[in-house]
Amino acid sequence: LLKMKVQLLLQIKRHRIIEWTCTDPDGAESNISTSRVTIAPVNDPMSLDLNGASPGVGFTSTFTEDEGAVTITDYDVTVTDADDTHLSECTLTLTNPIDGSDESLSMNTFVPDVSQDFTGNTLTLSGIATIELYEVALAAVRYENINQDPDTTPRLIDVQCTDAGGLVSSIVTGTVIIIPVNDAPELDLDASDITSTGYEDSAVEGSSSPVVSPSNLSLTDIDSANAIRCEVIILNDQDGNFETLEVTAALPAGMTSVYTASIHELVLSSPPATVTVADFETVLRTLIYTNADEDPTEGFRNIEITCSDDSNSPSEASNTALSVIEVIAVPDAPTLGELESSEQIGRAHV
Repeated sequence: LLKMKVQLLLQIKRHRIIEWTCTDPDGAESNISTSRVTIAPVNDPMSLDLNGASPGVGFTSTFTEDEGAVTITDYDVTVTDADDTHLSECTLTLTNPIDGSDESLSMNTFVPDVSQDFTGNTLTLSGIATIELYEVALAAVRYENINQDPDTTPRLIDVQCTDAGGLVSSIVTGTVIIIPVNDAPELDLDASDITSTGYEDSAVEGSSSPVVSPSNLSLTDIDSANAIRCEVIILNDQDGNFETLEVTAALPAGMTSVYTASIHELVLSSPPATVTVADFETVLRTLIYTNADEDPTEGFRNIEITCSDDSNSPSEASNTALSVIEVIAVPDAPTLGELESSEQIGRAHV
């Protein structure tokens, strides 16, 4: 039998030289033959794992309205590349920005050699930097949505990186769950006055009843079309049941108006999803204060107004707006009976 000897003789960069010799049963060796092998390396694609050590390669986070931006990767996001130690770029594309320009992606910290640019719906991280630096950069990316009535559709963010050799990775998708928060209505009794939400007027005895809120009262709710309740209360009545509150507008279908004299409170209410915020606004613009006392106690009456949207939760009540009514008494002229009585008294002293 022949014996074959194969020896790697030389290894230079991408070249390999292999020496071959054979020996017959009598021990005679053949001539030496060589083979030359050229190695053609192939750039291996990297792999992305947004979820780090946890199962799967995607990542899911939860964004709650008004609670700040959230991460789109786990803190231990990993990028693995068998034959490259550097990356040139990573792109993160928000594929369904339903709330438009209110939504954004950004890297919230400085990372050496990595710059950021958010254009359209894509955040681009770029610059020749180590994989470790890009992992830091990816972990620092945040999703933000400043919309006050955000759409609840989960947002999908496609992440893709390019190594220093120009090879692009597969796309890995992160998911952001959107949790909206009910915003309270905003009440301004005098929208023409930008310095406060209150209003002032006077009630002169014997004159027409003053308005508690003028015709430019503003009631708005950014994320609810309907309101359910408005409460108006005199905080410091002085003349008991002579003081009342009422609205003069015709009430829309579904709205009721109830005044409780014992606590001087007027309540406008409706079942959920029945009366719009705009209709409550219209009715409140006709709110008046009346004092029927013939000898009213002078001074200021403080009248508070709050409204709630159709979530019917105290946390969704509007700001409290204050209307201040100055009660002004007017001396009453004596009646005829009083004059006669005064004349009789005068004669008695003569």
